[in-house]
Amino acid sequence: MLSPQGIVLLRQDSCCTRWGRRLSKRIGRFYLHQQHMAKVKELLADTDKSIGGIAYELGFNYPHHLSRVFKKQEGVTPSEYRLRVRG
Repeated sequence: MLSPQGIVLLRQDSCCTRWGRRLSKRIGRFYLHQQHMAKVKELLADTDKSIGGIAYELGFNYPHHLSRVFKKQEGVTPSEYRLRVRG
């Protein structure tokens, strides 16, 4: 039989496990977005593809989702980024 201290430790351990899983999912999602944004930047700078075409090519279901994620990470819209890069 577990002592009260042992029960507390088990609860803390399961809490840490849940926290670790959540953190690893966030890190994985962040890494995936970073990889997508690098490819988006490359395509915006080097091609004349539409933003919608780039979005579908990279697996986004809707172009506005790509625009929202891009603006959140880069601080500018994909169109603004393309204009800045091409000068």
